[in-house]
Amino acid sequence: AAATGVSLHTGRRASRFCSMAPGGTSMMPKAGAAGAEKVASPWQLRQVYGSIFLSITTSCAALQAEPLMMTALCGGDVGRAAILLSGTSSVSNIISLVVNQIGGRLSDAVGRKLLFLVGPGFSAAQGLLIFANQGSASPSLALLVVCRTLRLCLGTFSSSVMSMASLSDLAQGKQLSVANSVLWACAGLGVILGPILEGAVLSRGFAIRCSYLLAAVVSAVQVAYQLALVDE
Repeated sequence: AAATGVSLHTGRRASRFCSMAPGGTSMMPKAGAAGAEKVASPWQLRQVYGSIFLSITTSCAALQAEPLMMTALCGGDVGRAAILLSGTSSVSNIISLVVNQIGGRLSDAVGRKLLFLVGPGFSAAQGLLIFANQGSASPSLALLVVCRTLRLCLGTFSSSVMSMASLSDLAQGKQLSVANSVLWACAGLGVILGPILEGAVLSRGFAIRCSYLLAAVVSAVQVAYQLALVDE
């Protein structure tokens, strides 16, 4: 959390995150005597784990297609494509400094769930937009550059930043340390699954832009997951 600069206000949102579990079981973090550590239920933690898994899977679903498409739109100029790829990453990191600060404080006020939806919602929209774009090379290149910059920024915020904030709301001490370890293990699974899905699509002869359609589908699944299973 310190690395992102987000004010997590540990515990402030706990009363509004995950109110009820399936079957009516209370989703409030358990506490014993006064001053005891918060203890999150396994269901609460799994909600956060599932969210970051889907988010990272989406991010890696077009991992190979993006540099290939950008190189093609640059007329085969690998150097220019590399500059655009690294440049968009740098710009997104700069924008994230502001987004993480504002978004972190906003999530303290309105709740985590709404902010969890920003990244996958944008990713689904941009994936469909790039997949459907049939314009000339220049507009398509501009579209790809803008979408990549915003996706990196919003995706990071809605996945790692919001996930870490939510875990800090729900748990503390040893349980929080273990939960953070599991969180990044789930992110690692997404890093593995995303390219596997993309490879399965591209190896069957589909166009490169179909990777963006795949990313849009996974993003839509994440949005549905957030709305249906993740409580405030």
